[in-house]
Formats: sequence, C-alpha cells, structure tokens
Amino acid sequence: MRKHTKAILIMALPFVTLFLILLLFPIFRFASASINETSYISSDIESLDGAPIIDSTRTFELNTSTIQPYIPFETPVRTTAFGLINVVLTLIGMLSVLGIFICVPLGIYILVKKEEKPKQ
Repeated sequence: MRKHTKAILIMALPFVTLFLILLLFPIFRFASASINETSYISSDIESLDGAPIIDSTRTFELNTSTIQPYIPFETPVRTTAFGLINVVLTLIGMLSVLGIFICVPLGIYILVKKEEKPKQ
C-alpha cells in the first residue's frame, strides 16, 4: 500500500465511522421508541362527560383510576438489547470524535514524512 493511500485512509477513518454512527443512531432510536411507547386502555364505557358512549369500540376515558398502561411489545430482552446498542453506538461515536484529533495529525505526518532511501 502506498504511503499516500495509507495516510488518506487513516485520516478518513474517524469521519466515516462518525458518519455511520450518526446514521445508525436515529434508526435505533426509532426502533426503540416503538418499544417504549405506552398506549392506554380503559375498562369503563363512558365518555369524557360521564354519559355512556353509544359506540362501544371507543372506550377511552380520562379517569386515572381505570386507565391502565398497556405496552404491547415490552420485553426485558428487547429493552436491554436496545439499551446496549445505544451505549455501544455512543462509545464508538466518542472514540470517533477523539480519533479525529489523533488520526488527522497522524495522516498528515505520514504524508509529509520523507522516506529514507537505502544507501547503496
């Protein structure tokens, strides 16, 4: 591998990694938001003003004693997995930002460094 190619790859690595992390973060946030979304079901068939609802399919009421949280896909394994993925993405993102301060000067050094020619 040539010196210039190696230097450019070293300088580009943290930027590419940071771009991928910033691309993956919203995807996993969106997927984990569907798990943490809480919908509510009600056990009473009354409207907001207390009168009975004619359509029994609408059973939502603001009385907090009868509203129970219902989380459809809540499993501890999924929540833990998405939490770990977020932590790993965060750590890789922080290492990418720190890598910018290390890899860019290193790549410039490799580009500028003169190779010693062997004496004949």
